[in-house]
Amino acid sequence: MERTIRIAGSAERSVMPDTAVIHIRLTLRDKEYNPCVQKGAEETEAVRRALVNAGFEEKPETLVYSVDPDYTYIRRKEKGAERERVQCGYVCCHHMCLRLDMDARRLGLALDTLNAADCTP
Repeated sequence: MERTIRIAGSAERSVMPDTAVIHIRLTLRDKEYNPCVQKGAEETEAVRRALVNAGFEEKPETLVYSVDPDYTYIRRKEKGAERERVQCGYVCCHHMCLRLDMDARRLGLALDTLNAADCTP
């Protein structure tokens, strides 16, 4: 004799978030490698300095940092020719995240601070 138990149901639960995560992406371009890296370092420091000056103890965590060649495409003069990829400089990308305990006031302050920071997002 086979025994079977069947159960059906649904549930729903709602909780307040306990952590806010802000992603910050800095992207800088320059024709030369060293100035590109230097600008990236200066803008990263501007973000950190703005947060410290606003009273935040939390520091942004680096998720991805890269410096890569930047390319553009040009058409060759010959009719029907393919486009040619040409290096036009470098691009420095720095992706960071800032984790905060969930507090709407502090979250708003962090967003305002980042928006006013002396950097190019």
